[in-house]
Amino acid sequence: VALAGSYVLSYKQQPGKGMDYIEYAGTGGDGGGVQPVPRWQHVLGFDWTYGAWSVTLENNYVRGWTESATLVENNVGVSTAYHVKNSSRWNLGTSYKFNRNLAVRLGVKNLLDAEPPFTAVSSYGSHAGGYASSFVDPRGRYFYGSMTFTFK
Repeated sequence: VALAGSYVLSYKQQPGKGMDYIEYAGTGGDGGGVQPVPRWQHVLGFDWTYGAWSVTLENNYVRGWTESATLVENNVGVSTAYHVKNSSRWNLGTSYKFNRNLAVRLGVKNLLDAEPPFTAVSSYGSHAGGYASSFVDPRGRYFYGSMTFTFK
């Protein structure tokens, strides 16, 4: 079992000299230089190996954030704060090692076919289609496979 996560206690920035600091933790940023700052995000993994077989189950989680009424109004014309929903994606993969040189891996990304959460603000630099691609993957469920051969 492995867990790599981060919790943001505070993320403040001063917009100009002599101005008050603005708290951005858990928000959609300022629509310019400050990108969304989710309070919590993690990657949780479970690995199991038995002989030549191995299985990995992985969860990628990003806690949602609140986009200010000003940012939402500037992007969609409605002056209401918007809460971007949490995002949780599960991935599953398995591999079989035939010998010390040859291994095959098959897997599924976004196992439960979760949709990315909608964002009302499209000025994060990495998206314009209603989702923040720097935090979530817009692709639905997809399968992958690979074969590895090592020359030794």
